[in-house]
Amino acid sequence: MDNLWFIVEKHKIMKVIIHDYAGHSFTHEFAEFINNNKIEITYVYCSGLLTPQFSQTTTNSSLKIKNIAINKNYKKNKYNFIKRSIYELIYALKLVKYVLTIKDCVIYSANSPSHVQLILLLVCQYKNIKFYNWIQDVYCVGIKENFNKNTNLHKLIRYVAVQIDKYVIINSKCNILICDEFVDIIKKYIVQSFCYKIIYNWGTVGSINDEGKNNDWIKNYKLYNKFIITYSGTLALKHNPSIIENLVKEYSTIENIQFIIISEGPGREYLEEKLSPESYKNVLFFNYLDQINYRLALSSSDMFLVLLDKNAGAFSVPSKILSYICVGRPIVGIMPENNLSYKIVNKNYLGKIVDINNLSYIKLRNVINDIYSNKNNLFKYKKACEIYKHNNFNYNLLLKKFFSNDEKRS
Repeated sequence: MDNLWFIVEKHKIMKVIIHDYAGHSFTHEFAEFINNNKIEITYVYCSGLLTPQFSQTTTNSSLKIKNIAINKNYKKNKYNFIKRSIYELIYALKLVKYVLTIKDCVIYSANSPSHVQLILLLVCQYKNIKFYNWIQDVYCVGIKENFNKNTNLHKLIRYVAVQIDKYVIINSKCNILICDEFVDIIKKYIVQSFCYKIIYNWGTVGSINDEGKNNDWIKNYKLYNKFIITYSGTLALKHNPSIIENLVKEYSTIENIQFIIISEGPGREYLEEKLSPESYKNVLFFNYLDQINYRLALSSSDMFLVLLDKNAGAFSVPSKILSYICVGRPIVGIMPENNLSYKIVNKNYLGKIVDINNLSYIKLRNVINDIYSNKNNLFKYKKACEIYKHNNFNYNLLLKKFFSNDEKRS
């Protein structure tokens, strides 16, 4: 960690707030890694969201963690645009109130709705705090797609969304982008000139690793000699959970294939209604798991399913995909062909993809059958995952990227 102190001294960074609205495991683990007695990290996140978050048990007792709760009705009203926006604005006010209690800090803020980023940036400008805009998705592009009617209201919403993102991007100390393609998309839809650096997302290599299939999870649920296909994470109705329903029914006659669903929300409820335990013993449902059991569940798996709906952000990479890479199992993705996850999996031979916009159940079954019937495929995908992990999940390299002055201008 001595090289960190050199970087801190050089760039006069003493206190850092990492604000990850979503509270992902990979950002929390990185905060733990860089926190020591020479640099003070405060990790801030929003609790009460309908997404899996990092384990509450931290291995670094000196890491300061601030949990800011969103309105308790958020989960119920997540898909109500007006109510959700109000909850997020109230969260933003709580956030800036807390940030103002920490003196002489630098802020890295990620995964926030655009209006939350804007409010936080305005306060940082007022207090002369350096603000780094960590862009995980270009929100105004998603809003353009969802509010695409030619009405005055939809035009106004699209215009405001672009202006908010434009102001935040222009006025941030630097924009951290998770892929090279973001540069072109921002220039196309938002602004031509801005400061940025590219840092790809990574998996939680410290807490997610391959425990092997001979573990307590297998023993506890009596899953010996099962070929386990796992879906974990958010499962809304927009993800088309009927895809999983059809697969469970299709493979119910093959005794050693077992489906595991680790999720909460309307998509999970839909599946439980359609797949009664009396009729379909080849599927088990679990709520979101703590870090230890999540690691064991992933290690017990032979294949992972990933569903991204047709309107998923073109550059969003769900953190669960990165966790799957950590344990080295093949990914079967049902997602749009233009999505960054699609490109990462295909380019690096991490699994197989079926285009959600041209979904063929015959092709999907053939992909699953090919992996299931050819055990050599599992070794091939594991090796590919190890190579990708080695090249992209190195914390010391990430540390240098975050705190170096190697920004570019578009």
